[in-house]
Amino acid sequence: MARGVLGRAQPFQSPALRARRRLRPDANSGLVVAYLERSPGLAYLSVKIIDGTPRWMVTFEPRQDAINLEAAGVRELTREIAALGTLCDYLQTRTDDATRLTAL
Repeated sequence: MARGVLGRAQPFQSPALRARRRLRPDANSGLVVAYLERSPGLAYLSVKIIDGTPRWMVTFEPRQDAINLEAAGVRELTREIAALGTLCDYLQTRTDDATRLTAL
């Protein structure tokens, strides 16, 4: 038995068991909000459960007005969206790793 914070004996928990208890994706898990400078508004990265599997998705907040950008602005917006895609890939990889741990 391992000692807890208050000195009480606590049963040993493997990392896989701890990961399984933490991985409870729902409507409130894993929300990341990003502000896009070239296209004023917000984008949300969040977990959606698709066929029982947690999947990271990017949701772009609706805009009421048209966006006018010169070529440089379009390239900058592309970089911002690419960064969101990279972050989404990273979060999905971490989630997939945690999901594999829970299957052990």
